[in-house]
Amino acid sequence: YIGCALAISYVIYIFSKKGLPKSIMIIILAFFSLFPLVPLYVISIWKDTPFNFVLIVYIAFLFDNITNSKNIFQSKNEMHPLE
Repeated sequence: YIGCALAISYVIYIFSKKGLPKSIMIIILAFFSLFPLVPLYVISIWKDTPFNFVLIVYIAFLFDNITNSKNIFQSKNEMHPLE
């Protein structure tokens, strides 16, 4: 449960940092909280569950870097993707 909660909270954090309306973030949070298959997905012990948590965080990380106003590939001296 902790890995899923961390992944979803990171996605919500990225969306709030980008200025997404709070109503949309509440809908996203309600979906992951109330959808009946999410808890079943979280407690399954298959190899795909940790991969999907990492994939969710990676997609949020890419979204944050792509929508960042500063181009990270602009200068070799300023390549800090984890700002």
